[in-house]
Amino acid sequence: MKGAISKRGNKYARYILFNCSQMVVKLGASNYPEHPVYIYYQSKKAEGKHYYESLTACSTKILRMLYSMCKNNKQFLEN
Repeated sequence: MKGAISKRGNKYARYILFNCSQMVVKLGASNYPEHPVYIYYQSKKAEGKHYYESLTACSTKILRMLYSMCKNNKQFLEN
């Protein structure tokens, strides 16, 4: 276990990331079941994580994807 989730940083950025992950999960079930963030959410739920823990992990996943896309100057491409 890595520890408690930090509340440091910009609260509006956290709010936006959390809402993005929530929409990906809600829309992913019916529209994009192969979306990487939705697949990650399902894996976290299979590990026994609660809904909000899984969404927070998805927010981190989205943030890492965005950082990688900006750093490497690439667009999001679904496989």
